[in-house]
Amino acid sequence: MSYNVFIYTVVLYSIVTWSAYCQTSERIVYSVTDDEELYIDIYPTKGKGTSILFVHGGGFEGGNPDGERQFAEEMQQRGYQVFVMSYRLLMKGRGFGCDIPTLDKLNAIRAGVEDAAKATTFLIQHHKKYKIDLDNFYLSGSSAGAEVILQLLYNPFSNIASDTYGFKENFKFKGAISFAGAILDLRLINDIDWVPLLLFHGSEDILVPYGTAPHRFCQTSDPGWLMFFGSHAIFNKAKELNVPVEFHSYRGRGHEVAGFMIKEADLIDKFIKNNKTVTIMPPSIIEHDDLN
Repeated sequence: MSYNVFIYTVVLYSIVTWSAYCQTSERIVYSVTDDEELYIDIYPTKGKGTSILFVHGGGFEGGNPDGERQFAEEMQQRGYQVFVMSYRLLMKGRGFGCDIPTLDKLNAIRAGVEDAAKATTFLIQHHKKYKIDLDNFYLSGSSAGAEVILQLLYNPFSNIASDTYGFKENFKFKGAISFAGAILDLRLINDIDWVPLLLFHGSEDILVPYGTAPHRFCQTSDPGWLMFFGSHAIFNKAKELNVPVEFHSYRGRGHEVAGFMIKEADLIDKFIKNNKTVTIMPPSIIEHDDLN
């Protein structure tokens, strides 16, 4: 066999193997809500290892699990099993701007949080079938999806459809990873419910506040004025409680940080590995000034 033929064979084998390895095994329906089939795309790994439930962004009006395929495959290649869920997009066709009434915005967020709880419950109930190690199960999201996961952890809607959140009685995520997320009520954060948190946010984000500000910086006179507490505010609260949090702050960056999942896959991998081996992760903030 000539050298060129050998190289071609190796490359072809690698492509075929990679293609077979990095793909969804199936798309499963986890709930039918408001006549809508809600589903999860599964990116499996061999054996039972660390799993990630990911919630996509899109302003509660757009986005879908297909848009997270590249990130899911990147983490799959690193040995993680990834579940990417769909959820009800109540703002579809309307937007999420300052002209949308606050109660409508809250209802859209609540629906996303309820759906994330249903997806979590489904995966817990079927953890053996999908080879999920419940002691190493992470929650992650981007933009609107990050808002969903943070509200799920520190839930202002827990008194509405409270049965939906019953999984919390016997289960706790190993950690959570948020890209440009924010929380509605900082007072709900406490050291009992806290899970180790990895935060990413741009200091000049004009959609989801970096600190404490109205969502999308609406004016108090706008129908859609809604206060949010972003990653910097969450970090300060965590520091006050002395609970494990790692905050990556991108100076001069905007909402594009919400899409940094692949760019910062090494940091995600490192965080998860450290969370397995380090018993105490002190609050830390890492400043990124590189705009490239």
